[in-house]
Amino acid sequence: MQGKGVLVSGATCEMGHGVVLAAVARGASVVFCGPPGSRSTGTVIERECHRVTAWPGVREPGDARYVEADPGSETQVDRLFDFVIDQLPQLDVLIMIQNPLPEQSLLETSLEDWSDAMATNLRGPFLLCRRGIMEFMGTGGGRIVHVTSAVRDGAPNRVRCAASASGLRSFARTVAKEYGRHKISCNGVVHGELGQPGLLRDAVEAILFLASEDASFVNGEELCLTGGGQEFLELRGGATASETDAQGD
Repeated sequence: MQGKGVLVSGATCEMGHGVVLAAVARGASVVFCGPPGSRSTGTVIERECHRVTAWPGVREPGDARYVEADPGSETQVDRLFDFVIDQLPQLDVLIMIQNPLPEQSLLETSLEDWSDAMATNLRGPFLLCRRGIMEFMGTGGGRIVHVTSAVRDGAPNRVRCAASASGLRSFARTVAKEYGRHKISCNGVVHGELGQPGLLRDAVEAILFLASEDASFVNGEELCLTGGGQEFLELRGGATASETDAQGD
């Protein structure tokens, strides 16, 4: 990724933090954004990027700049891309990370809660992709990577996350089919519950693989980091296969 221009949305969460540092270590020039109120976290990540050492085989690390932006606001997304165009040689990669939402059952979810989740997790990717593809069309192509949790297939008390993640999956596959002929790829990474040993590392590597030249013939696909099966996705709604086996011993 040496010299590539990368925009990371949702970057002030744990996953985004890891992606920004790893991209800088690989020589990328990164603009990353977080929602209103995340400036202190963004500043910390910026400072850490100044201390990053280059990945083996990379001449020198890249750099990173933080900007606060609400991806669900068309005006703020336009301002974000104005900043990207000003700060990066060109935009090569767009990474969109869906931040986790608090648990809520259907009956606990207000219309405002629902609307806020759709604005962040569906309207945001729509606005970001639309502007990103405009840039990619002028530069000969680019890569889009969306990151969601495994609850897209449904899980207790995750109605907002599940609905928006499932919608994003179909949206991304449609983008891949529409713009693949323009050398624009759109792929996803689906992860299980963070906190599992090694999951964050594996997810970051998967995201950067899809953002790299090594994935030049990958389009409309998802890499699932879910521990090996649907039973893992039940989260707190039921035991995993390994737990069930242990209970039977």
